[in-house]
Amino acid sequence: MSNKLILVEHAYQVELFNEYFCSLKFEEEYVVLAISPSAQVELRKRGTPFIKSNHYFTNEDHRSVSEKSHEMTKLIRENFWLEDNFGVRHAYETEFVNFFRHHYLNYWLSVIKILDNAVDDLSIDTIYVPSSPIPQDFEKNIAESGTMLGYICQHYSAHKGLDVSVHHDPHNLKVSKSALLPDFIKRLSFSLQLCLYKLMCSKKYVIWATHSAYNIPRVMESLSKNVEHPFLVGGTNHRKLGFLWSFLRRERFKLHDFPPPPSKQGKKIFLAQYDCAIRRIKSVIRENKAEYTFLGTSMEHPIVAYLENGLRNQLQETFKGVEAFFRVIKQRKPDFLISNQATGFHYAIGELCCLNNIKAMLISHGTHVSHSNSLARAEWKENSHFMIYSHFPMVAAQTPLMQKFLDDTEPVLSLPVLTGPLLFSKPDPNKDYKALRRHLYSENHEKKIILHAATPFPWNNFQPWITLTQDEYVHQINDLIRVVENIPNSFLAIRVRLKSFGGMSLNAIRSLFVQSDCYEVCVEGAFEDYLLTSDLLVSFSSTTIEEALQNKIPVLQYDPFNRYSHIPATHLKTVSLEESVPSAVYYVSSYNDLSTGLNWIIDEHLRCKTSQSSVDWNNYIMHENDWISNLLV
Repeated sequence: MSNKLILVEHAYQVELFNEYFCSLKFEEEYVVLAISPSAQVELRKRGTPFIKSNHYFTNEDHRSVSEKSHEMTKLIRENFWLEDNFGVRHAYETEFVNFFRHHYLNYWLSVIKILDNAVDDLSIDTIYVPSSPIPQDFEKNIAESGTMLGYICQHYSAHKGLDVSVHHDPHNLKVSKSALLPDFIKRLSFSLQLCLYKLMCSKKYVIWATHSAYNIPRVMESLSKNVEHPFLVGGTNHRKLGFLWSFLRRERFKLHDFPPPPSKQGKKIFLAQYDCAIRRIKSVIRENKAEYTFLGTSMEHPIVAYLENGLRNQLQETFKGVEAFFRVIKQRKPDFLISNQATGFHYAIGELCCLNNIKAMLISHGTHVSHSNSLARAEWKENSHFMIYSHFPMVAAQTPLMQKFLDDTEPVLSLPVLTGPLLFSKPDPNKDYKALRRHLYSENHEKKIILHAATPFPWNNFQPWITLTQDEYVHQINDLIRVVENIPNSFLAIRVRLKSFGGMSLNAIRSLFVQSDCYEVCVEGAFEDYLLTSDLLVSFSSTTIEEALQNKIPVLQYDPFNRYSHIPATHLKTVSLEESVPSAVYYVSSYNDLSTGLNWIIDEHLRCKTSQSSVDWNNYIMHENDWISNLLV
């Protein structure tokens, strides 16, 4: 029986173990555990058998990681205190916990859990791993295709008394890239831009956006129509010539390379304050060693090492934004500011607005739902800190579900404003959606279009229970393909975000799915075009669920893991389908119920005009109201 385990995470690591794959007794002596699709695709090309991560990461493991992560984070959050010389405090705590928990701690806990399950199940005594950086080497955070797998396995094995064979990975050589421009040039450039900003916005109403992602440009345009002499800063999707023309007309402005490097003195003071905060955290961890041990593996050193290095550098980025925006408001305060997120310096800018009496609103492009399920409630509360629950003066309630979430969250930090959907997809009156549907789906356009849209998360950016791992995501889609293949006149459109599979080509991602003519992988074009031309959305816990409901497109939450229903829904079970009634949201919790459930939705809802007209959408749709004129004064 094999008692040697080869563990890989990325495709580029597979080559390191080629000598073992070529062994005549490979399958007798070795087991390969590939914890991410990137490595799995490469192994499949070679014909090398492997085990996927979801074999050793079940619902109970999601639960275990979530609970341990909250336990470790709670003590650290309670003892973290960092306030800069501008009065900003909460933004640092949020960014600190966000990066520590989602990008580092959960990665460690998940890999240890997978490894521990595999070692017990397979009676492993030797582990073969790729080399990886140590926590002290991270400049900020783990890159998309970066890894800590080797170091985590070495750390675990040392506590478990297992043998480890480390294979050098040249991809992990630290490469220092020199900046194109020296810091003092960037600071000088910023100073000149500030002078120009002050000159151009004289006698103007300044509307500022910290970001231009999602539909922020649309909101900016709407705001500008409600004031005299608007001057828009940031938040644009104008092409270069269009932006230049509006710039020359003193209508738009953008600060390039924002934020610039901080002043040397400011940085020195801030880092001294950060180091003081970490000394308190180190003391807490030393005094609570049991809480910082997981499955017999002490986490004390890896945690402290990351806090003293990578996370220290990450929080400097937030401070850069604070110092830069404080310089902005010394020149001229914006009259109104919006942001689509509360991470890093975006949160800090919102907090500065609160401290300096500037009207600012957080408009989250996310899904926020109150939950009775304790694990879901705890994870979504954590998520809310960098999405909707922050120290911005105001926060947009764009849907009834968001409004209830804000009402149920204590204490109230921001003034909720009932805006209706600002960032969500909405029909464009100038578009011919029938023609668009023919264009997107060609010969399949007359079939019932089922759109799958969800976001898988790699281990180095992971939130247990409420999100799908990459392997779970692939599992969910392959279930759908097998079912849709047997439903006449139906077609599956799979909307994939390439950045969710960092380092993988589109063809490599396609190879993860079972082959069939019943679907197409869609990556080009605007998501809202696919959504507004589809008949049904299938997802797990994505923002796309609320986007669909805003547009009266029914949703199927497919959860083959029987974990939780993100939005209260009609549960479709084969044994009780005759009792089901048409609904805006459906939930199927097993593959055995997927075929009958999806067929029921198509026959009893999508193809029945009477059923469609009987659906009550009022719990999901909030119509836009005249909130702008009440605030832009």
